[in-house]
Amino acid sequence: MSNLLLPPDEFYDSSSSVRSSYEFRESFDIDDADYAAESELLGYGNKPYFLLYRERDPLVSRFISSVPLRLRYLSLRRVGYYLHVLLGFVAALIVFTFLFRPSYSRPPPHYRTLQHAIQQSQAPGRGNPHNEKVFIAINLYDKGGSLARGKWGQAVLELIDLLGEDNTYLSIYENDSGYEAEHALWEFDKQVKCNSSVVFERHYDFTDTPEVTLGDGSVRKRRIPYLAELRNKVLQPLDGELDMKFDRVLYLNDVYFNPIDAVQLLFSTNTGLDGRPHYRAACAVDFGNLLKFYDSFAVRDSHGYPIGVPFFPWFTSAGHATSRRDVLDEKDAVRVRSCWGGITAFDAKYLQQPKKTITEDETRLPFLHSGLADRRIYTSPEWRKAKNNGKPLRFRAISDMYWEASESCLIHADIQEPYSNIDDIIDTGVYMNPYIRVSYDYTAFTWLGFVRRFERLFTIPNWIANTVSGHPAHNSRRTDIAGKTVEQRVWKANTSHTDGGYWTSQKRIAPPGSFCARRDLFVLISDRKEGEDGWEPINVPRDPDSKDWIQP
Repeated sequence: MSNLLLPPDEFYDSSSSVRSSYEFRESFDIDDADYAAESELLGYGNKPYFLLYRERDPLVSRFISSVPLRLRYLSLRRVGYYLHVLLGFVAALIVFTFLFRPSYSRPPPHYRTLQHAIQQSQAPGRGNPHNEKVFIAINLYDKGGSLARGKWGQAVLELIDLLGEDNTYLSIYENDSGYEAEHALWEFDKQVKCNSSVVFERHYDFTDTPEVTLGDGSVRKRRIPYLAELRNKVLQPLDGELDMKFDRVLYLNDVYFNPIDAVQLLFSTNTGLDGRPHYRAACAVDFGNLLKFYDSFAVRDSHGYPIGVPFFPWFTSAGHATSRRDVLDEKDAVRVRSCWGGITAFDAKYLQQPKKTITEDETRLPFLHSGLADRRIYTSPEWRKAKNNGKPLRFRAISDMYWEASESCLIHADIQEPYSNIDDIIDTGVYMNPYIRVSYDYTAFTWLGFVRRFERLFTIPNWIANTVSGHPAHNSRRTDIAGKTVEQRVWKANTSHTDGGYWTSQKRIAPPGSFCARRDLFVLISDRKEGEDGWEPINVPRDPDSKDWIQP
């Protein structure tokens, strides 16, 4: 039988699915088969292409033949030599960095002083040099009970011991995580020695959770308002008549952490000449694995830009690159507009009803990087009015359709005062402390100290990756100042449109925290199955008149 009529061998592959005659005609071109047969008859059908090219082009053949075999051999040796030199240089650089230039491995002296005091004593409260009152707030989802019964639960108990049981109040709220989680929480509660409020809610009431109507007409409940309400539930003891006036509020996620690190975050971050920490909020750095920065949704750098590619030094070179430079300078108080990091410490006066009027002197917070812009804002009448007469701050969400802002970012926006120009900000009093690191994976947590010894080598690759990928993502609301009239892109629902609405520009008063927002929509899954997340993202319709980044 002639080769011209034979289809490719894979057509008869018994492992493949049956293919139609139409597919056969598309995949088998009789002209190609004819050319293949002709090639065999001419005697070069089975030869490599470069040999064919030499036979058909005498000029190329003469050029290759003119290069002496010895010279070609030497060229290959030279390439191999340079490759070995390059690999040797890289290996030497890694070893040098690991031994002599590790990142965030040598904390300031006052960190070592506090750690030494902790290690030299067994007395309760040994990690709390000024006997500050600390409210620990924990939202927990511990299906199976492994956290409360394991290393996480033990770390929380050790932290209470370091702070002193008389100085500590523990508030835990958990919901919808099952029978084992409930029993594990009660077992844990029996070991707690400080005053506490431990609440387990078997089924959360979603009646008041805000809803959205999607383009297909379905009605879904939004995720961020739900998370904000959960975080507020754990703060409810502060709304009561607790006798204790707190100095710090410490939020703990279900992360693996070192109790001494948590104490350092509370009492060592941005320490002033008085030996006390000065911050509105201070966050650890959390990791999903050995290298990947985890909670990027809540983090904004000192000028409101989101982080870049999520590995060291995390922040981009956009604007003045203040946060990135602070990281590379190994500062324990990296200036940011918002953060979370698995563990976050707050000045308690923002979250607890004040017992007395705050004086002007108390508004002059001695931040490490203070400047004229900071002093002007901190002593303004608007700032004093907001902080003295308002209710304690709580977590919240935004209501704009197809816009989301992390509740953990908005709380930081609310403890700051609006500035006249976000790019002029010097110091907000909100810091990220890279000396303090936590992880959601225990194995990764045990290796974090090793990784930081050579993470400085990631600086240039991070810059290249940010440049190539177009980070930071554009946010048209980044520079909006709360209380000012601005023009924002908003979604208008209209069932006559394919997507159920359209984007349009609208002038309005900017709310606080616009820099936290991005084009997104997260909704809860009502019929959650085993092993699934309790939420999902919804595709955001494209906006041809905006440069804002939209999740594909």
